[in-house]
Amino acid sequence: MSIREGRAPNSSSPESLMVVNLSTYRIEGEFDAGGCGTVLVGSHARSKQPVVMKMASKEVDRLLLATERRIYARLPKARGWPRLIDAGTYRKRDVLVLERLGPSLQDLLNLCGGRFGLKTVSQLALQLLERLETFHELGYVHRDLKPDNVLLGRGTTRKTLHLIDFGLAEPYRHPRTGEHIAQDAFFPFAGTIEFAPVFAHLEYTPSRRDDILSLAYMLSRFDPDEALLLKLRITPSELCRGLPAEFQRLTEYALQMEFCDAPDYTELKRMFRNLLRQHSMQHDLHFDWNRFGC
Repeated sequence: MSIREGRAPNSSSPESLMVVNLSTYRIEGEFDAGGCGTVLVGSHARSKQPVVMKMASKEVDRLLLATERRIYARLPKARGWPRLIDAGTYRKRDVLVLERLGPSLQDLLNLCGGRFGLKTVSQLALQLLERLETFHELGYVHRDLKPDNVLLGRGTTRKTLHLIDFGLAEPYRHPRTGEHIAQDAFFPFAGTIEFAPVFAHLEYTPSRRDDILSLAYMLSRFDPDEALLLKLRITPSELCRGLPAEFQRLTEYALQMEFCDAPDYTELKRMFRNLLRQHSMQHDLHFDWNRFGC
């Protein structure tokens, strides 16, 4: 049987999940075979709603999907988060069915010739800080913030950034006490080399500062072949040369955070709102890619 659309997903062990009836969906092709297994694109047979289907077979992929399923079950039903439509198993493979979103920031960056203007970057920072604040309130660190994992919505949410791919997320609070976890001596690297925080390269336990520093790297961008060397040697002022001072302050702020510190999201957002005002720019959700009809 299939889980009815809109029903809360089962967050227990994979063996207790219900069966997903894929005949409910029309599969149109394979989108990606990435870190969580196979990702198919399709649509609901009746409603025609575009969907993506994540399918895992290997044990490591099943664990990643289980993490995603738990987080989707706790996310607020608000703009900026993909909607989980179905969850279960199909022929002994774990499956998540999600609403299909629009292009990624990486797609849009390519469309715009490899760079965004100050207004677009500042507005991106404001939305992404909001997403990270919500995600951190759930007790998790994302650990893989990058342009490929930030997508626009469709239709009425086409100007809203959506944060996706939670398989690498790690809790930073103890599940029973709610207290911040302790920093271990060794935590294996995970994430994307270009945007992973220097703390991850040094195999420190992830905490909220990691996501803030990844955001700073994302706004300034590294050459992935030289990322670790640069992160260890380059100063924030060198990293942000030619950019407004706010980008340097964001990087310095993240680097100076202690392991258990909570980010001051309000102050960081205020900083980018002021940056827009200083340059007489409106926070009107008009982005560089709009000139291409996106």
